Amino acid sequence: MSDRSTLASTSHRGRDWAGRARTFVRSNSSVFGAFLVIGALFLVERYVGAWLTDAAVIDESDIPAAATTPPLDTDGAASCEPWVLTFSDDFDGDVVDDDRWIRFDSPDRNGNGVRRPSAITVEDGLLVITARQIDDEIVSGAMAARHQQRYGRFEARIRTESDPSEATRGMIITWPAGNEHPEGGQNDLYDTLTSANREPFYSYIHRPDSTPREVAHNASGEEWHELAMEWTPDAITILRDGKIAGTVTDDKAIATTPHVLTIQLVADQAMMDNDDDTGNDTGNDTGNDTGNDADSEVRMYVDWVRTYRANESPPDGC
Repeated sequence: MSDRSTLASTSHRGRDWAGRARTFVRSNSSVFGAFLVIGALFLVERYVGAWLTDAAVIDESDIPAAATTPPLDTDGAASCEPWVLTFSDDFDGDVVDDDRWIRFDSPDRNGNGVRRPSAITVEDGLLVITARQIDDEIVSGAMAARHQQRYGRFEARIRTESDPSEATRGMIITWPAGNEHPEGGQNDLYDTLTSANREPFYSYIHRPDSTPREVAHNASGEEWHELAMEWTPDAITILRDGKIAGTVTDDKAIATTPHVLTIQLVADQAMMDNDDDTGNDTGNDTGNDTGNDADSEVRMYVDWVRTYRANESPPDGC
């Protein structure tokens, strides 16, 4: 075959393939169109949406995974005390210590508002989380300790203002490291639910394969209380103001993985529609007038938090 005839044959085959391709595309235009639309939507959501919304959030998924051997503060190892301090914060600075805490910047887990670092402040030796109604959204705050621990004693001194709108709830929870939830369990040391006057408030111990175990506190969560949880492999004991409030011994309810301490003022409704004109002039026993005079604001206060590990090797002579 001559070079000319070979080129002609090749050209003919090329035109034939091109014609077949055009026919295929025309006959499947709706399919190609759908793929193009899906691809475009994916790119918009992936790259444009990440810039416009909360795609780069800081939330529970940013809590570090459980360490093989969680770090322990060895100070006080020679103590005769039954518990050895491993982590604490008295909030005596001017700002939240980011070396100790992860402040969330994300939508609220139940979708009723957003959590912003700006809602969390340190004032006069207290951690303050303020929930505000801004336009059609509740802006509040939540944060998690960077310290993680399995078992031990967890303590906090806390109060949460009343909320006539019943839109918010104050909570201190131990949450599984690495966000391994719900299989990693959840221990609610302090939960006001959404009752307007925060009375009673509750503690809850639960894992996904068990019924939540409830401890009711017949006291006002609007007043200062010292809450403690002693968590061992065999039992979880809740104490309020130094007295035992309840004990859980169901092994299915007791978590076995490291947890971190979290502090949250949660939006349980989308709107704070307060009609209380008297405000919350409850103040606190530090002498500061921190009552809530704004109908659309609710505050949660934490004086201090502490965690301990069991002192398994006290020195001789104790």
